[in-house]
Amino acid sequence: MTNYQYRVGGSIPADDPTYVERQADRDLYEGLKNNGLCYVLNSRQMGKSSLRVRTMRRLQAEGYVCAAIDLTSISTSDITADQWYAGVIDSIVNSLNLYNTFNLMEWWTQHSQFDHVTRFSKFIQEVLLKQITEKIVIFIDEIDSVRRLKFQINSFFAVIRECYDKRASEPEYRRLRFVLLGVATPTELIREENRTPFGVGQAIELTGFTLKEARPLAAGLATKANNPEAVLKAVLYWTGGQPFLSQKVCKLIKDASEAVPDGREAKWVENLVRTKVIQNWESQDEPEHLRTIRDRLLKNSQTPERLLELYQQILQRGKIAADSSPEEAELRVSGLVVKEKSTLRVYNPIYKEVFNRRWVKAELGETPNFIDLILEKLWEWRSPLAGAAIVLCVALVGGIIYKLIVPPPNTSTSTSTQVKVDDPDEPLPKFNENQALSKKLSGAVKSIAISWEEKKIVVGGREGQKSLITVWDMETMDLLQTIPVSGSVNAIAISPDGSKIVSGSSDGNIGVWDIDTGAKLDKNLMAHTIDVLSVAISPDGSTIVSGDREGTIKVWDINTQREKDLENRPQQINSWVNAVAISPDGEKIVSGGTDKTIRVWDLNTGKKLIKPIRDHNESILSVVISPDGRIVSGHEQGTIKVWDLSTGNYIKTVKEHGDKVNSLAISDDGKILVSGSKDEKIIVWDLNKMQIFQILTGHTVEVTSVAISPDGKTIVSGSATGKIKVWQATD
Repeated sequence: MTNYQYRVGGSIPADDPTYVERQADRDLYEGLKNNGLCYVLNSRQMGKSSLRVRTMRRLQAEGYVCAAIDLTSISTSDITADQWYAGVIDSIVNSLNLYNTFNLMEWWTQHSQFDHVTRFSKFIQEVLLKQITEKIVIFIDEIDSVRRLKFQINSFFAVIRECYDKRASEPEYRRLRFVLLGVATPTELIREENRTPFGVGQAIELTGFTLKEARPLAAGLATKANNPEAVLKAVLYWTGGQPFLSQKVCKLIKDASEAVPDGREAKWVENLVRTKVIQNWESQDEPEHLRTIRDRLLKNSQTPERLLELYQQILQRGKIAADSSPEEAELRVSGLVVKEKSTLRVYNPIYKEVFNRRWVKAELGETPNFIDLILEKLWEWRSPLAGAAIVLCVALVGGIIYKLIVPPPNTSTSTSTQVKVDDPDEPLPKFNENQALSKKLSGAVKSIAISWEEKKIVVGGREGQKSLITVWDMETMDLLQTIPVSGSVNAIAISPDGSKIVSGSSDGNIGVWDIDTGAKLDKNLMAHTIDVLSVAISPDGSTIVSGDREGTIKVWDINTQREKDLENRPQQINSWVNAVAISPDGEKIVSGGTDKTIRVWDLNTGKKLIKPIRDHNESILSVVISPDGRIVSGHEQGTIKVWDLSTGNYIKTVKEHGDKVNSLAISDDGKILVSGSKDEKIIVWDLNKMQIFQILTGHTVEVTSVAISPDGKTIVSGSATGKIKVWQATD
């Protein structure tokens, strides 16, 4: 759609193709039909005005009379109370075209014996409800602007509350409805709890776009990508569905000079976001958005230090429990954080990187140490667009940092063997074991996953006679959660936002757990009738895929915990499903098992996409998918094989392990492959060349599971005797 124009800033017209209808549209429409008062209090650029325009048009089509008043123009610091209330009435009269039959100046003078609040109340009763016989909705926008006023505004809200209460006894008031919209918390606007309107009526929750809601935005991306929905998924990952940012990033993509490469959508969008939004953000923040958030925290708050300290806790811990405090409400209204169930988290990855720990320290007057400064700068330089000179600088400075912050290792049997790679395009990092972080459990480790968003490591295994999921702080390896699980935990996966753990157990159960509290989020679903051997979560976090010991593969909706109704059910043939994976674009399922066959299905339909890939030599124990569309499989006799995802064509075989390849992991940039084997070794591979880069030989028994952080800088491994090792990049 070549004429498709994204709207960055301002209200979106009701019939504009870029308008994204959300649950809030339905909630406000139904709320106004059934209730006399609704309010939408949220951060700026969340689509409040566009929601108002859309709802007004819908109600007007059904015979409602709608007025829209903006308090910004009349809420000046030097205005008197009389002038302000007269201005509110003038705005209503203008919006409803009542000046043909009503003279405000004359009416105001005739009622001079009453104070301004009483006159406003009488105007509603004697003029508005008399001259208009239809149902009336008054939208009052920018209500936060009343904070500029020098006089008390409590009575204004009290009149609105009074109109709502009169609905029970005076029938004409049942025709009148109010909508309050603005960037404020109720406590900022009115202090007297017994007079506030916010205890009645209906609060409308204005959330970010979901993928399903945002699909209209994909139309404008079709000129830049063959798979616009994959691009949109990547956009929503970075924006968290925040309306302004989502429109802005889509516009940046549409205006880009080059097309989005097939199979590399997520990485391409990441590079764009980093270079056009995050890096040098103050100079690129047009129309203003990030500066608005900053100013809300630092300039418009009475307690900026307390807000920053609260935000600092969220950054450090990933999430904190919500407590309904005034500081929490103010932080949410800034737009920087969002409440999710009973916890607070940073709204999206863009905010997390712009308003990072170093920024908070600086605003709190804490001098960032040298390491903070260098690490933040290295993070800014992650984009491959920075060039070879930056790569060299990263390698040199990284080595200096490691020498400064990592003490010499203790004498240990752990060693690493560097294997020469001829002329690598970019140097991959070397890994050394951080012995201070390594741990020893009392039972076997069955599976490991890294929650990058939460900076946590999740381990499935045993502690003595108990089957457990344990959650560890990634930076300190302090034990944060212990989750008892029925049956042996055979597999775990982490949702993309880092908030949920999914487990598969020997009793046939799929478990969904909150990573912060350890609370069970599902209904103890008996997903399979036999051991669940493998689980995976889709990139958008909505779908679970599981495989069992009888060859059954099931696809689940993570929110309803129900099996999805697919046209075709993916089905192995007489095989243990040792491994399942979902492609980075969220469209394909790949499985492997004891029938020595790799199968590929469409995630949404269950339809087979290519002919089964048969390997007659050995069972498949592990499967991963690279960002550029390659299947990598690990086998029982120590081989690793590479296949083309779209065609099933064989690419390469390597055999460097002496026994079963139990686990595989790939970094987000697709450069590093990690394999863990029964031969006690971990091999770090240059995935582009499928050549060994490094061999890590610290385990003395079978390596059962490996995981790598998305940035490729941390590897975690687990063994059959419960040893957890953390390997970190040193240069």
